[in-house]
Amino acid sequence: MKHRFAILCQVSVVDTLTHNISLFNLIDRFQVDLDNVAVAGKESENGKPVSVPFAAHLVVMSERSKTSTPESCAARIVLQLPSGKEIGPSLFRIDLSEFRRTHNVIRFNVFPYCGVGRYLFDVEYNNSETGKWEKVDSVPLEVEV
Repeated sequence: MKHRFAILCQVSVVDTLTHNISLFNLIDRFQVDLDNVAVAGKESENGKPVSVPFAAHLVVMSERSKTSTPESCAARIVLQLPSGKEIGPSLFRIDLSEFRRTHNVIRFNVFPYCGVGRYLFDVEYNNSETGKWEKVDSVPLEVEV
């Protein structure tokens, strides 16, 4: 299986006839409004993330290794915090049994805020031959206040 891209956006729309995808409002920076969200200092008090509103889609595009050979695999998203700690994983399945390529859309309603800094959404595929997880992409998100 070939990984083609992973991108964070506000909205994605898949055309059901052509299977093409449209991505709107790409996201590489997120600003947390501490005045409207009661999170100030909470992440430092107990070391746990605080959920803040965050409407986003993480879109992962995959393609068959050989055009005529169906494939599928387990995949996951692991969120790397600025501190180096990890949250997750969020598991999903990539199914290329019917189509040559596919778009998996992971939707978020909240974000686990742990302070300002660079967060990374690591995309990993499970290698069916070895059973090991392999990082295929890393999508950065700068979080500010």
